[in-house]
Amino acid sequence: MMNLYTKRNDTPAQPSAANSAPPSAKPSFEKYVDPTGEFSSKDLCFSLWYVRHRVGLYRLLVASLAIAGAVLWAFSLWQWGNFLIFGLANDIALDRQASRFIDYRPAEQYFAAAPLQVLSTEIFPGGVDKYDAVSEVGNSNDRFLARGTYYYIIDGERTAAKSFFILPGESALLAELGVKSSGGPGSAQLVIETMNWKRISSHQIKDPKSWQEARLNFSLNDFVFTPLANAGGAKANVITFSLANQSPYGYVAPHFYVGLYQQDVMVGVAPLSVDSFASLETKKIDLRNFVSALTATSAKIFPLINVYDTAVYLPPAK
Repeated sequence: MMNLYTKRNDTPAQPSAANSAPPSAKPSFEKYVDPTGEFSSKDLCFSLWYVRHRVGLYRLLVASLAIAGAVLWAFSLWQWGNFLIFGLANDIALDRQASRFIDYRPAEQYFAAAPLQVLSTEIFPGGVDKYDAVSEVGNSNDRFLARGTYYYIIDGERTAAKSFFILPGESALLAELGVKSSGGPGSAQLVIETMNWKRISSHQIKDPKSWQEARLNFSLNDFVFTPLANAGGAKANVITFSLANQSPYGYVAPHFYVGLYQQDVMVGVAPLSVDSFASLETKKIDLRNFVSALTATSAKIFPLINVYDTAVYLPPAK
């Protein structure tokens, strides 16, 4: 007889190897990798941080704006208070000062050129029934070139106007030569009609005096005055001398006045013109003078050359 009894197995079933593994770790968003590459894990972290702290950020922004507004209002109130207390009085005082006229004439007189000085005016015999009116005029300004026009009033009659210039710190002769008069003029008055001053820039010329002396270095030597009585057939006084241009500059057509002196006293004036005068050139000068009973022991040269005018110079030798 078949035994239908089976032994009951009460032993619990053992788990399988697949079910015995520990539970997996908690998933982290930092390891998230976007397969499209449009939203990285860093963007995700920032977004989560902003969502968590957006209320705090809003409060911080409101507090910052409130503090900035309070500071600006405090500064504005302080400035308005300062203006109301002190500003109105300062504006009134400034308006009073601006309404006053400032006299600049003392400053203009300080920086302006000093007037020319008429050192002397003489009348010399200039020939037969002719006379010369000569004035020595000084320019005491170290940096102003004087230019203008002048004329003479001789015995109440006015002569024609002539132009002149006087270099800074120098004196010049202003003359009216060959005035006709049978008995000799009784008086002569120099009148400066117009004046124009040109300031010499210190940026271009540091020392005008030495600059002028280097260009007007003329030497008068071997002066001989032969009066009419001893002229040997000449019907005039004979004046001879040598004139040397000792400067490194040549001149196109220079003009001069030759002052004639008797024992350091000027007794006459003779005009002198030269066609051209090269550097280091010496010219023999022979002049005639028709004044009877004239004697002279020395002479002085007065250049009439405006060395500030480039047209007076000879071009450099090639």
